[in-house]
Amino acid sequence: MAGKPGMALALKSIVTSTDATAVQDSHDRVYAALGQLIEAGQRAGVIRADASSEDLANGLSGVSLANSQPGTGERANRLIVLLVDGLRYNATPHRATAR
Repeated sequence: MAGKPGMALALKSIVTSTDATAVQDSHDRVYAALGQLIEAGQRAGVIRADASSEDLANGLSGVSLANSQPGTGERANRLIVLLVDGLRYNATPHRATAR
């Protein structure tokens, strides 16, 4: 995200848009792509079984929106590493979020 400041702006525009059609189309495309990534990782045994595209999208959106100001790139990168580490296969799902 640090090298992609436009990503934060794009996500923010999707989240704050009043154009329901544009929001739904963007949502569908992002979730489909993330779903393919999650499912491929699960089939390969490197992503925990209870992870979903919604989990990844919400995490990335949160990181992007919280770190959209100049000078927050290092923190954003650290948060993305933590998010990805949490998706790893050997991670133990938290009881409150297990599906």
